[in-house]
Amino acid sequence: MSASSPSRRRRDTENNSEGTNPMRPIRAARPADRDAVREAIDQLRSARHLLSQSGAPRAAAAVRKALRSAEGAARHVDHRIRRSL
Repeated sequence: MSASSPSRRRRDTENNSEGTNPMRPIRAARPADRDAVREAIDQLRSARHLLSQSGAPRAAAAVRKALRSAEGAARHVDHRIRRSL
């Protein structure tokens, strides 16, 4: 069963002790977390550019994959910050 199925969400809501918030608790994020992820993204972009220029296509492809992951982490941190307000 996938995590987004309706029956799973219904069960999560039913098991919630307060019954008012269907979302599970999430660890709060700080603006420093957002800054750290943004710095990592900047560094990965720089690495991607340098590897592409130096003729290392496989390494550049690996950095592109890492960059997509880091961008997902940035979205996750932004969500954690919004949820912790």
